[in-house]
Amino acid sequence: MEDAGDDPCGPNPRAPQVELGPLVSIVLKGSLLSVYCHAGRVRSCRDAMRRRTKALDIYAEQYLH
Repeated sequence: MEDAGDDPCGPNPRAPQVELGPLVSIVLKGSLLSVYCHAGRVRSCRDAMRRRTKALDIYAEQYLH
């Protein structure tokens, strides 16, 4: 069902994943997610964006306190 080169959750060889912190990774994945949302690739777009926002809130809370 999925093509190997067309997986929105797959690793991006151009992204320097080692140097990125968790928050940056979440933001980048969220940006990719919003692109896929607009392309109609994510069925539950609003739920996915809500989960991303919640994850950012939880991470920021743990990281800043």
